[in-house]
Amino acid sequence: MHAWRKDTNDVVGGTGTRAPLRGGGTVKSSGSVAMTKSVSQGESRYGTPEPQIKLGLPKGTSHRVVKAALHKLAAEIELATPASERWCVNIEDFNESGRVYVELADATPAEAARGMALLTELLG
Repeated sequence: MHAWRKDTNDVVGGTGTRAPLRGGGTVKSSGSVAMTKSVSQGESRYGTPEPQIKLGLPKGTSHRVVKAALHKLAAEIELATPASERWCVNIEDFNESGRVYVELADATPAEAARGMALLTELLG
């Protein structure tokens, strides 16, 4: 386990020291980045419902920070998803924003409602 830990849900980056990934010194995080999150019912290119969480980060945020925030949120969604669900959790990144969305297996209204409920619960 790394020595670095972050306990907040609305800050990415944190300040702390992490163990190196391979052969080098420690990696220093430089400050934290505030972000906005919103849950909404999106729509796929085929017109099917797509529950999503949109992330917005400040202008100039590194693409690595954006991708890390999206991957972290996607992992939280995957871990909270019941084993009985067959949907896929995906990410889409833009400049200083992105989204994590649930690609529904059957795209029924009931499945979309379950997806929205899960995302809403996770966002608290």
